[in-house]
Amino acid sequence: MPNEELPEGPRFSLLYLQNEDVLQDCPRMRRRVARVISDCLGDRDRRLSAASFLEAELGIGVTEVVGYHVYVDWERFLGNCSLVDFLDTVTLVYRFAIQNRWGHWFREYQNSIARVFRECNVGYRLDDNCGVHPFVDAAFENSRATAIAGIGGDRFAAARAHLEQIENALMGDPPDNRQAIRSVFDAAENIFKMTFVGVTHLNNAAIRDNLRRAIENKYSDMPTVKNAMLKLCDGFKNWVEAAHFYRHADNQPDPAQPPKELTVLMISYGYGWVRWLAEMDRAIRADIE
Repeated sequence: MPNEELPEGPRFSLLYLQNEDVLQDCPRMRRRVARVISDCLGDRDRRLSAASFLEAELGIGVTEVVGYHVYVDWERFLGNCSLVDFLDTVTLVYRFAIQNRWGHWFREYQNSIARVFRECNVGYRLDDNCGVHPFVDAAFENSRATAIAGIGGDRFAAARAHLEQIENALMGDPPDNRQAIRSVFDAAENIFKMTFVGVTHLNNAAIRDNLRRAIENKYSDMPTVKNAMLKLCDGFKNWVEAAHFYRHADNQPDPAQPPKELTVLMISYGYGWVRWLAEMDRAIRADIE
């Protein structure tokens, strides 16, 4: 359409051929990151110094020797190493630059790697120090950030630690989706047990005897709020039941790894429940105090 306003500048592939599925790995990402590292390090001495640093930190070979010549083929190394070593390399090269006070390029390096991850549509994001974290999509990331923001303070330190384990599980090679679900459940259970002293397990009985009763008491003079909260409580009970399928049971084999679509949904809901439980904890304690 001649009068249609078209976006100007982006490459055709980024506008029209972007894969909707977030990838865990892809050769194009590895080649582009290898080029970024090679270009940013620059001369041969820096490349060899960085390679030596990586060998010490990762315990794997990075340099190659041909005759008397030692060199680094970044594309070959990053193309063949494990995914974990590849992602660790992204962080370690940045750390090596910081330690050597090469401040004139480390921000360029960080921005370039972030752009590669974004344009290759891989499931990773960088923090301010080039640490690599799993990234499902913007909505999932927003749920994670909101949940963590909602459980600040010393009281919820253990729950935050459980949420941090979700990233470790999702960053595994392969990802441990089962453990990721367990970790978000553990965060919810930790808050629940702090709120309702004496509860030993988060299950249907504990929800019925404690959370439902607390809602009925707290909102007894606000029937609309109470009824809405009780419906949410039913939803929380269903989530707990679903999560229990992936809890470890003594003398029982672990269930099969859940698929990605179930994992993302379970964790996304879990983030919301964790924040809700923290808000309920504050409200209940405020009434007591």
